[in-house]
Amino acid sequence: MQGSKNMPNPETVCKSSIIYTERRGATYGELDEINIYIPPSLSIINCKSTYIALRFQIKNDALLKLSPSGVAGIYGCFRDITISSGDGQTVLEQLDQYGLMSGLRQFYSENESLRNLRVLHEGKPSSLVLGATTGNQYVDASSSNSSAFKTVECLLPLHLSGCLSPDRDTVFPNLATSGLRIRINLQEAQTALTALTAPVYKAGVDGEEMEIVYGGCKRKGGGGYSSSYGYELHTAIGAGATDKIVLKQIGDSLNVDGHVLSAKTDGAAHLFLAGQTITLLDGTNNTTEDIVVSSVSLTADKRLEITTVGNVVNGYTANSTGAPTTIHIKVDSATVPLQEYQMKDVRMMVDYVLPPQGYMDSVLAQVNKGLQMDIRSYTNYGVNISNNSLTNSLYINARNTRGKAILSVPINSSQATYVEDSLVPDRNTIKNYQFILHKILCPDQLVNMNRYNLNSYNAVALREQQHALAAADIPVNNILKNYKSFFIGRRLALKGYSYNMNREGELRLNVNYNQTAALLLNNFVVHLRRIIIRPEGISVIV
Repeated sequence: MQGSKNMPNPETVCKSSIIYTERRGATYGELDEINIYIPPSLSIINCKSTYIALRFQIKNDALLKLSPSGVAGIYGCFRDITISSGDGQTVLEQLDQYGLMSGLRQFYSENESLRNLRVLHEGKPSSLVLGATTGNQYVDASSSNSSAFKTVECLLPLHLSGCLSPDRDTVFPNLATSGLRIRINLQEAQTALTALTAPVYKAGVDGEEMEIVYGGCKRKGGGGYSSSYGYELHTAIGAGATDKIVLKQIGDSLNVDGHVLSAKTDGAAHLFLAGQTITLLDGTNNTTEDIVVSSVSLTADKRLEITTVGNVVNGYTANSTGAPTTIHIKVDSATVPLQEYQMKDVRMMVDYVLPPQGYMDSVLAQVNKGLQMDIRSYTNYGVNISNNSLTNSLYINARNTRGKAILSVPINSSQATYVEDSLVPDRNTIKNYQFILHKILCPDQLVNMNRYNLNSYNAVALREQQHALAAADIPVNNILKNYKSFFIGRRLALKGYSYNMNREGELRLNVNYNQTAALLLNNFVVHLRRIIIRPEGISVIV
């Protein structure tokens, strides 16, 4: 990323300032707007130590054990971010679908050290699958009441911002832009949050943990929310005889592949909360009913025991071969109404430089001549793909004059659910693709992607992805199982160059599917923006 031309960095003498939101002390939730104003008195910003700080918690009346997105973390709660000049007259950059783009960046740039850093500081969930006694930093997985949800302090640098990214190689001249205004629109909870799931096992005694297909990919976990991946009943229930439901644990014989076993230990983790509706289904007698959870405890032999509100109405068999009684959490709009998250004590920690004598005079002199800065940013051009539209020629209405890369990320257009992470890209059953860059086929042949449908990869497609990420200034540290974070990529220019997209002809993406649901294809065009600051005002060339 380029800084202002001919502008030396001052000596590194820094101080920190806390900038509160315009609604200081407010609690923010889904679809709220956070506004932060950085005054020009903080004349030179050191972006490497500038970040948003907040305290995050799932609201205590939640009926699911929820946490932020597993791919984007707290960034998944940011729908879009707009950064403007201090007078509010000029938009310097607008970052749409911030959480989706951040999730892509986190997946491919991740190494062990960065993952630990993101879990510790940036609020990325340590896991979305239950351990023997653990959930993650947001949820106490052994609790069944409102105390299950914990408050987590998060420190969030704006990595994708050209103005405030810690990756900037120069300071930001905040005085020249008359300060900065930052507006963050928060995402709806159903998109930003995802439920913890339970591990599932192969049938038999001491069957090994298995992966199942959900969210389009083979993944660990996924148990607890359907009869196919539910808990199995351990102790038979007589009709109307009891309000206790005892579940199988590790060491018991599991009848069917893909069912859940709880850990055989004190404080065993589970997915249940008081007030939840659970479904019992007897596969032998085809009887079923819904009932509300009152509490969860452990029996003397450390099996999970659910106490219900009122006695179980029907009788249910246990240990029947082939078709056992299963128990799973029912998730629909009636049994699980709107869940909520809360952000408290939201503020921005701004590190600013104490410039040496004469430095600010130099900056103002450059403003009088016309101070220029190049920043790396992105613009999202969304395109819809209809249900069962197998052959698509998608027009991308990009007019950026200094393009670097295109990252096309598909997500499912249907209503988001808490059970699946809505920020995981949805590749459906993609067949192949090819870009048309203003009458030029890029690459010169169709790129086959069939192997992604087999939870593998195609070498040419992977090469295209790596080139696109590098051109977008996203370091490629991880390509293992990259089918889990699918996108279509194209590098537009080599390092030190850019591509003019505002020219004769059209920019199109031809993409073919074997079968597809309705998708929204987010085409993130990473490009350079030039900010020109003059006494009469600020202009931005995109």
